Amino acid sequence: MGDDEHTKTYEDESFYGKAFPAISNLDFVVGNKEEFKTNGVITVAYFFNTFYKGGFVVNEELSVIAEKHKDVQFIAIANDPEREKVEKLLKKIAEGTCCDPITKQVWRLQVPFVAHDAGKVMTKAMQDIQNVSVLHTPQAFIIDAQGNLVWRQGLLQTFNFSNCNFEKQLEAVKGGQKVEQVHGKKPKVEVEGEDAEGDGEMSLW
Repeated sequence: MGDDEHTKTYEDESFYGKAFPAISNLDFVVGNKEEFKTNGVITVAYFFNTFYKGGFVVNEELSVIAEKHKDVQFIAIANDPEREKVEKLLKKIAEGTCCDPITKQVWRLQVPFVAHDAGKVMTKAMQDIQNVSVLHTPQAFIIDAQGNLVWRQGLLQTFNFSNCNFEKQLEAVKGGQKVEQVHGKKPKVEVEGEDAEGDGEMSLW
């Protein structure tokens, strides 16, 4: 799957209407788990990892959106192997050393809740919901006030929040409207019989 496919959301994806997984296994680094609301409020859940430096600018854009939408609950979930990696990134941000190398603008991750996905329990649950073997990061989900997933957006360093309609979709959900579908149904992947069979000398399987 190419990078451009990661950034497209289709109308027939399996996640629509599914309940956002329980947060019980998340290890909260910023914010208190007891204060996180599982229903009654619209939530943006943002999955990321600390080793993808191209995602730092996406983290900053998420921070800007969170500042604009105070009535929405934001949580950033890191699926790094170790909690210490998340703490190290947050320390770099606080020290101002996680920044654009040219402009020196600090790339923040400023949301009310930041959690570490201990054991990748949440990650695996999201993979099952999406019927995928790998959870692409960074990726953001919109969860309605009933706790159900209504939108997802795959992101890249070269395709971040400012390049897509995520905020427009968030506004629609806040207004009780349906999200806009622009890509239609997911295209079928057709494999030519000749290519699928191989030549017997070289095989990927």
